[in-house]
Amino acid sequence: DAVAHIVNIAKARGRNEQWAEDAVRKSVSIGSDDAVKIGVVDVIASDVNDLLVKIDGRKVTTAAGTVTLATKGALVGDGAPTPIDNFLHLIVDPQIAVLLFTIGTYGIIFELSNPSLIFPGIIGVIAVILALFAFGTLDANAAGIALMIFSVVLFVAEIKIASHFLLTAGGLVALIAGTIILFPPLRPTFPGLRADVDPVVIATVALVSGAFFFFVARFAISTRQLAWAGGSPALVGATGVAKSDIGPIGVAYVAGEDWSARSEGGAIPRGSAVRVKRREGLSLIVEPSDSSPGRGAS
Repeated sequence: DAVAHIVNIAKARGRNEQWAEDAVRKSVSIGSDDAVKIGVVDVIASDVNDLLVKIDGRKVTTAAGTVTLATKGALVGDGAPTPIDNFLHLIVDPQIAVLLFTIGTYGIIFELSNPSLIFPGIIGVIAVILALFAFGTLDANAAGIALMIFSVVLFVAEIKIASHFLLTAGGLVALIAGTIILFPPLRPTFPGLRADVDPVVIATVALVSGAFFFFVARFAISTRQLAWAGGSPALVGATGVAKSDIGPIGVAYVAGEDWSARSEGGAIPRGSAVRVKRREGLSLIVEPSDSSPGRGAS
């Protein structure tokens, strides 16, 4: 965690380990003179040139061994950041990284619900990849990233399966939990060690995502209803395959689509052939089919 990380840095640099721990746990601060006294810093300098004079001749330990600094009279130049540097600095901000992931998810979901558009899908994939790059650079929590990716899986599943917004709700919970775990909000941090995602950003992402996926899911449901409007009789008697155990609720693949399925009899094992008895809204009431060949089509 943050405490162990900063204490290890202080130990490796010969600094005051207790103060480093207090800085993270208690957000303590200290004056410059006291910082020198307790071994938090080596010297106090008024500017860069003054610093170069004061550290001249000091010995420092590097990966290549002990080196004596010869900094007195060294030329100082300002290296202006390149456009690429500015871009990378922008996307590794935790707030921007989370927003990129969210916007990318929107694009991917919108593309899946409207496959012919293409553009939202391209933008979505690029945004998600940039967000994952930022998460890696910021040493984000792996569990948080996994939860955020799982939320995308649930959102996609909502479009494919009529779950009456249960998958959308699960996706929102996973997204919020993942964002909180990714960079815990309102915790003390050591300057420069790690930033947090603002709770306002988390709340905004949750509200906007909830509204977005609610309407996308409704659109997907309406599309499915229109596609099968008046076609219920054609489904009755149709055969398919149980994509999951139906006991009594599960998923069945019928007429080229995944459907929420319910068995009024006993449980139907995954991979079994099923026959549609009737349709109730977006759910199919199924029974085991007498045709055994469907069993191998899992």
